Amino acid sequence: MSSYRAMCLAFTGLVLVPATAHASELGKASDAIHGRPSSGGSSSRSSSSSSSSSSSSSSSDGASCASSTDVATDIALTYYLGKAFVYLVFSPFIVPHDSVEYDPPPAGGWSLAAHPYADGAAGALVPVAGDPPPSDDPDAPAPAPRAGSISPDERRSVSLQVAAEVMPPVNAIDRIQIGARLLTTSRFEFDTSYGLYLEQGDDSTTNAWLGHSHLAVRFAQNERVQFRAGLGVRHWIDPSGSTFGFDALYGADIFWGRPITTSLEITGGTLGDAWVVEPRATIGVVIGPGQLFAGYDAVWIGSTTGGPTAYLGGPVLGALAYF
Repeated sequence: MSSYRAMCLAFTGLVLVPATAHASELGKASDAIHGRPSSGGSSSRSSSSSSSSSSSSSSSDGASCASSTDVATDIALTYYLGKAFVYLVFSPFIVPHDSVEYDPPPAGGWSLAAHPYADGAAGALVPVAGDPPPSDDPDAPAPAPRAGSISPDERRSVSLQVAAEVMPPVNAIDRIQIGARLLTTSRFEFDTSYGLYLEQGDDSTTNAWLGHSHLAVRFAQNERVQFRAGLGVRHWIDPSGSTFGFDALYGADIFWGRPITTSLEITGGTLGDAWVVEPRATIGVVIGPGQLFAGYDAVWIGSTTGGPTAYLGGPVLGALAYF
């Protein structure tokens, strides 16, 4: 019944109602985003001060140690630490790329399938036949086309996905969300989604919108697995106003075999005076040009200056259509 209420309000032009109790999850999120003071602020500052003095003390000890270290050892240590740091930072991109794109790309590139597993496709991408690469041996036989290849005339360069989902009440919070994702064979894609949160209090219903949009690139892909990363904006709307922030995306889509799919994603960044982290995982079943999916979407919003953290996550059920 609560999901039905959310859908009705969402599509009939909801008028936002001010929250009466900021002890609620939406109230805590609103306080953090709009920078309203909270009881946890001074504790955080003192903890921050302590951490700062501890860091200062640690830096002092490090300087003392460095001053007694041989220059050659110091250079070597810096080199290996720097190398380890670069690997840790870029390994989420290097490892998937090396693991997924172990075969040469198709001679004609990739085409986007009409939908996962369409016409016998192994996943969401279909290899395109093309002229074989030049060979140093003129007598060498031409390589056979990649299995499942289509002709260049059949290539689909753009694909659109539209999804709608509901989050059943968790801690008295409902959510209905609509999203879209535009994919291209150039590896670039754009996604956006907005969710309406409704929280039932003792005397009234509190509500807020939370959305994000990203420009992303699939940095590793084959027929069965695609990894993507991107940057964009996060948006919050409540009775106190509209607030934007920076957002980052890292995700993967896995196509195990007809009709099962898995989508893993984590987004996070800033929103006004708050930070936001949103990990998400869903499992889907492809039915023709559509998909039914279920999973969990966790959302944490907290103040950058300390205070309580709001939790707006929960299980999700939805449907997705491919165009």
